[in-house]
Amino acid sequence: MAANRVTNFEVCAHCGSEFERGVRYPVVTVRTEDGGPLFYSFCDDDCKAAWLESRTDE
Repeated sequence: MAANRVTNFEVCAHCGSEFERGVRYPVVTVRTEDGGPLFYSFCDDDCKAAWLESRTDE
């Protein structure tokens, strides 16, 4: 699994798969404690859903 704090759009935040240039991928924005945004990108909706589910387990 990729690092929890992904701030680039080169790999999936859940599985670590590399992205192709010029393709749109699902993104989630999470607010940090100080109100700043963190962006997480995913290779598909399944990885996005799995990542969101794993966050609710914490």
